[in-house]
Amino acid sequence: MKDKVIHSLRYKAMFLIMGLVFLVASISIYIGINQSSSNMNKQIEKEISAKQVAVDTFIQQRKKEALEKTKIVALNPDVIAGVKSGSREHLLSVTTPLMKESGLEYLVITDEKGTTIAKAHQPDSYGDNIIKQSAIKQATVGQANVGIETGNIVKLSIRSGVPIKDEKGTVIGVVTAGYIFSQNSVAEEISELLGVNILISQESEVVSSSFKDVKIGSSISQKVQAEVLQRRDSIKENVDLGNQPYIISYMPLEDPEGKIIGVVGAGLSLAENIKMTNSTLKNMILAGLIMIVLISLLGVWIISKVVKPINLVDQAAARIASGDLAGEPIKVRSRDEVGRLADSFNAMLVNLRELVGQLHDKSQDIASSAFQLSANAENVAVGTNETSSTVTEVATTVELVAANVQCVADASNKAASYALEGNEGIKNIIEKMDTIAKATNQNGKVIQGLKSSAAKISEIVVLITNIADQTNLLALNAAIEAARAGTHGQGFAVVAEEVRKLAEQSAVAAKEIFSLSNTIQHESQIAVQTMDEAKDQVESGSLLVQGVGTTFEKIIYAVQELANDIQAVAAAAKETSSAVQNVTMTVEEQTGSVEEISATGQSLADLAKELQTLAGRFNVA
Repeated sequence: MKDKVIHSLRYKAMFLIMGLVFLVASISIYIGINQSSSNMNKQIEKEISAKQVAVDTFIQQRKKEALEKTKIVALNPDVIAGVKSGSREHLLSVTTPLMKESGLEYLVITDEKGTTIAKAHQPDSYGDNIIKQSAIKQATVGQANVGIETGNIVKLSIRSGVPIKDEKGTVIGVVTAGYIFSQNSVAEEISELLGVNILISQESEVVSSSFKDVKIGSSISQKVQAEVLQRRDSIKENVDLGNQPYIISYMPLEDPEGKIIGVVGAGLSLAENIKMTNSTLKNMILAGLIMIVLISLLGVWIISKVVKPINLVDQAAARIASGDLAGEPIKVRSRDEVGRLADSFNAMLVNLRELVGQLHDKSQDIASSAFQLSANAENVAVGTNETSSTVTEVATTVELVAANVQCVADASNKAASYALEGNEGIKNIIEKMDTIAKATNQNGKVIQGLKSSAAKISEIVVLITNIADQTNLLALNAAIEAARAGTHGQGFAVVAEEVRKLAEQSAVAAKEIFSLSNTIQHESQIAVQTMDEAKDQVESGSLLVQGVGTTFEKIIYAVQELANDIQAVAAAAKETSSAVQNVTMTVEEQTGSVEEISATGQSLADLAKELQTLAGRFNVA
């Protein structure tokens, strides 16, 4: 029972639907997670790229500010006067307030040769030559410029250089100012302004960072440094800093000569994104489980609706298999394939009822025909046996006729011998003539009897022909009934065909016997006529024997003719005997065939009973 339940259509379909739902849900979750992760990664990359652009914009803006503010300082009359006089105190008193007011982080005044006169951010430091700095070098030749440069004291900074000119336009000094990158305040300012963590490195050494876990003096990875140097473009890297995942976009920092002197990294924490991804994953899994449960419940309900009518068909089929055809039709309201299956099953049930009923009726008809055939075969067998006995008697009679004719022939031969012996045997001849007359009369009777027997043979042959025709008709009826019986009657159809062939052969043999019988009658008629003539001659001879002298030779001649005729009659009698024997053999063969028909009829009756038994196994009431 357990195996039947497990292997039922309901459970197979339910497991299939649940498996498909689970598969679809898993694929959907997998695709959703991948799509969500991909979208999130794209969003992060887009955001970090935007942040990187913002950082670059910030740097460019600072460069522009540094250059403009430096130009303002270079045009200040007090600065120009201080440079002309070479008074450091005067320049410090002027540039220190200007630096603080403009927000510049450092400000240096040099002469036209690059020697420092005053440093507003380091008042006590002066006299060093910084002509090697790109900003100073370009400014001494009259070119205002700005860029990112490295230095000994200020390791990395935005530095602008603007020439200081007198009234004639002659470069008398240089003012250089800008913003220091090698301190955390720059990274923190950018981070607070743009909402992104910043690190700035000089070559591989970090000089400014807003990352809590990236300290100043630490190094960026050689891989990042090598790729930035090789590609001269921004690159992105996923790193873990303090157990927190980050994505950092690095862009190169170039000095005014185009040499990469460091990198600026803009980083975003991925912790919140991972948290969102995990939350999305949980929600999708929960939604998938809910979908699996709901679709499974819906599938179970649908399967129950579908399987219920199929179970009704299964139960009805089981009743039919047990032989019960009397059940009620299956009632299914649906118009789908299951409904059409139920309608077809009901139609099959009706057809089976009709078929079994017809089978039962036809089996009774076959049984009745089989019994009738068997009875007719027995009657034919009795008639055939009688015919055989009659033909046997005819054969015996013909043999006797042949024997008597032979005796007559011998007597005729002796009469001829006596005639040849001479007149002295006239008396004996007269006596023999009397004997001949008696024998002739007897022969006439015998031949007349032969004629009558031949007529009887003709009647018997007619009877045999009628029997053969009747047998042929019975065989035809049997073949028709066998055809109605279908596969169960095929064997009987073969037997019926053989019986029909035997009946046709019997009819042909009967016609041959009839022909022979007519021949015998004709020859017997001739013999009777001959015997009558012989009788007349014998009677004439008896009357004239006393005057045998003149007619003796005629008597001898007549006796010889008589002997020849008797020999012919004897030969005909032998042929008749042979033909009668053939008739006897044919009748015996027909008797055997009729017995086979009778046995076949009995077998057909048994098969009909068996067919009735099989039909009785089905209940159609």
